[in-house]
Parts: sequence; C-alpha cells; structure tokens
Amino acid sequence: MTTLPQFSSIAIDDLDLTGLPEEYQNPKASGFRQALKQQMDADYNKNGIFAIVTVGDDAVTIEIDTEATDKCLKAIEMFKLGNYAGGKPILEVLLAQYPANTLVLYNLGMVYSDEGNLDTAIDLLQRATQSNPTHEHAWIALAVALSRNSNNEAANEACKTASSIAPSDPYVLRTSGALLARSGQILDAIETLKKAYVLAPDDVTTNYALAESYYTSGTEKHKKLANYHYSQIIKLSPGSAIAEMAEKRLTESAYSGFRKDGNFREDAMMYCYDALEKFKGMSQQEIAGIAVEAATIGNSGIDVNNPRKTYELKTLSGTFTGLNVVCILHTAVQLVSPATDSGFDIKAEYEAALSLFQLE
Repeated sequence: MTTLPQFSSIAIDDLDLTGLPEEYQNPKASGFRQALKQQMDADYNKNGIFAIVTVGDDAVTIEIDTEATDKCLKAIEMFKLGNYAGGKPILEVLLAQYPANTLVLYNLGMVYSDEGNLDTAIDLLQRATQSNPTHEHAWIALAVALSRNSNNEAANEACKTASSIAPSDPYVLRTSGALLARSGQILDAIETLKKAYVLAPDDVTTNYALAESYYTSGTEKHKKLANYHYSQIIKLSPGSAIAEMAEKRLTESAYSGFRKDGNFREDAMMYCYDALEKFKGMSQQEIAGIAVEAATIGNSGIDVNNPRKTYELKTLSGTFTGLNVVCILHTAVQLVSPATDSGFDIKAEYEAALSLFQLE
C-alpha cells in the first residue's frame, strides 16, 4: 500500500494488496483480515499517524485519532521549550495506546536519552527504527543513546545506517562526525564533519564540532584550521556560550604556540614596556577603551607567533603584531583592573616590564 487513506471507509477491492504476504493477498484466505489490519497499522505507525483500523467483510474503516495527534504535537512543542516534565507523561500515555507509533517512540526515546535513562531510550529508539527503518533521525538518536551508554561500536553502526539513508543530511553528518570524535576516530570524524560543513557552513554546532576535532588532532595544519572555525563561531554567534568556549580555545591555542620556544619571552616584556610608555598620561577611561578594542581583536583569533601579520587599533596609531596586541591588552587590563584576567598568561613578562618602567 503506497498511500495512507485518512477517510472513514475504503472498499477492500480498491486496496492494493500486493504488499501483503502472498498467502493473504486473497480476501477469502483464512487470516486475511488480521494480516491486512497488521499491515495497515504498521503503515500508519511507520509514518507517525494515529489511526484506528477496522477490517470488515467488504471494507476497511480508518478513523484518525485527532485527539492523540493533538496531544502528541503539544508534547513535542513542550520538548522544544525544554519542558520535558510536562510533555513526557503525555507521550507515555500515547505509547500505551500506540506502542509502535514512530513519532511517539522517537520523541520519547530522545527525552529519555537526554535524561540519562539510556536503557529505556535505546529500547524505544530501536523500536522506532524497526517501525520505520528509513527514519534517519531515529537512527541518529539511537546512535547518540548508544554512545552515551558507552556502546561506541553499535553507535557507529547506527550512524552508518543513517548516513546510507540520508547521505546529504547535515544533521546526520554532524552528529555522526561528533560521535566518531567521541569514540576517538578523529580523522574519520574530521572527514565526516567537513561534509556537514560544506552543506551548512553557518551552523555553529557544526563549526564547533569540526574545530574541536581539528584541535584534538594536534597537527599544526589542523590547529590553524581549528582556529579558523573557532573564529567563525564568534562571528556567527557573538556573546553566546559556545562563542565563549571558542574564545577560550583560541586563547589556549595562542598561549600554547607562544610558550613553545621558551619560558620567558623578552619580546613580550618589551611590548609590555612599550605599552606602559604609551599609556603614560592617559586616563583610565582611555586605557579601558584600548583594552576593549584589543580584546575584540583577540577574540576574533589572533596569531601571536607570526611577526609578519599585523593588526591596527583605532585607539592607537601604528600597526602591531599579534603578540604586541595581546601585550597591549594585558598591560591595559592590569592598569585599569589589576585583579582581572586578560586571558593571556604573560604575568612574568609584564612584571619585568613594570619593574623596568618604574626605575625611570
């Protein structure tokens, strides 16, 4: 049956019965009515439709349960708002009435997964994929639940199934890549997440998952690519929690490269000393303005190890290397609010510069 009638009655003679087992395709066969009902129930459940099917001698009566439909949609809206406590009991009641309905199994399974009730979540999501084997998002939800339950092998198999069903679905690719990374398959994760990024370059979650995979890989090339995607996140979602995490990673990356050549950086000390000279005679407000501008540049991703790359500050004349900018930032922050962390650890270099400056 390729169509799902939603009207009250349809003659059996008008139905396509070729989907039934061969022994039940004849309406006069013993067990025909039961087989037809099971098949139609399965078709409706597969598509998340709440239907009551009654098979008579000559016709099939289909009653769409509009009350169940409305309740299910209400519960899903509650889930979108984070109200799991309100929506979950609704679907639990519907599950008792419609134990094979994919829409109920999928959404309730995801809720249990998020709440950490993983055994129940896996059971429901497996039933959802059995009810509708081509439901790629049910497969992905199952993969997430399996991964959370430390069953990475089964999770990756579920991801493969979802990818075979929807090879160009950005959500499927993004989640598959993230789960591959979680199981330690970083290079495979990168390749999968790159495909997701091509399809959805402005998706913040995809950028972050790809950046984290590059960052974990640890090669110099991948570190630079990670910084690019962290910077993209800051541009796409400024001020958000995920942008703050990206900013932290950029700072960690910059500091890691900054310290790789030695413990104390004479060049950083001299940049701090130069900043102290520049700030001499300025008001606290002026210095704070410089700090804000330097921080903005830093949060966008700054290369502190490339002296050929320069930056401009509207509040100060001239051009500055990346290391120079972070030294200006650190010095300004210390002068305005000494207890504040500038985000870049050059305390030793700043203290040495300050001691030298105070000798004058």
